[in-house]
Amino acid sequence: MDYIDPDHPLYDELRWHQRNSLPPGVKEIEFDFFAEVAKRLNEEKADTAPSQPPSAPPVENTAIPTIEVVSKNLKHFRNCQSLDILELLQELKETIEAEPDAASFSGRLKNEFTACHLVLNERFAAAEKGVPAPAFRPQPARSNAPKGNAVELANTVRLIDLHYCWCAGHRPQQNAICAAIFGAEFEFDAADRFARSKGKSVKKLELIELHDTFGPQHCRLGNVTLLLDTDRSSQRVFHRARERHKIDLENRSIKAGVDKREWADLLAIGTMLKHLDIPIDGNTLKQMTRLIGRHISDRPFRHKEKYVSACKKLGLDVE
Repeated sequence: MDYIDPDHPLYDELRWHQRNSLPPGVKEIEFDFFAEVAKRLNEEKADTAPSQPPSAPPVENTAIPTIEVVSKNLKHFRNCQSLDILELLQELKETIEAEPDAASFSGRLKNEFTACHLVLNERFAAAEKGVPAPAFRPQPARSNAPKGNAVELANTVRLIDLHYCWCAGHRPQQNAICAAIFGAEFEFDAADRFARSKGKSVKKLELIELHDTFGPQHCRLGNVTLLLDTDRSSQRVFHRARERHKIDLENRSIKAGVDKREWADLLAIGTMLKHLDIPIDGNTLKQMTRLIGRHISDRPFRHKEKYVSACKKLGLDVE
């Protein structure tokens, strides 16, 4: 085992990698402070002799492909089933909420939380069935006046929102901030700086050109932090309506083969669309079912048929 000088500024990190025996040529970067990833890699690159291969690929920015190389967590979760990732997020949510000010949100927990969401964002972009947008995944409660590690949690969730919007196809290019973040590849370092910058959500939405549009695939409605008050209230409307309709449907005699949870989701989506003043048709129902991570059919008219059937069963008006 190679000797490491205890006075080396990265001694703890180097010893961790040495003990965990990663494959030759692969070095995992601590995922706690995203903005320093590129800086550290560039410093190591400068210290590496030209005749020797660097311990990690040269980094121009911390875009997702770079994180894929340097993050064992991200690579690990890419090999996991989406349902398993969602179950882990529920466990992480409970752990984070168990202590005040998200005290546990650091180190390995933070790494896993972030990697899980980034992988699900990628799968949402790939239209994988059953993968919800961030707002409809297990999310720890957050404070309006965060302190301690709760600040880092808020910044991380905001970063995940930005990555999700990019995965959904949002490509604004009207200002330097947009061009820096939403390029052909997601610019992780620029996004992290933007996520940590001060300012209200409305102003941030203006800067990334999502203040007067839902964006591609209604991505703004799938955000946790970067959304308007009306979006946030619509999300609450959806969750309350879904629980109410679940109870209503459980108390009704319905023919075998009907998925009551699916009907409850469709009815709740209809309630949310009405709240947003968005027409209820096969296409909007299909788009919203994808947002919450439910797959019903590739054909929009099937969504409207099932929605109408659910409304009639509960005696609700059909739009």
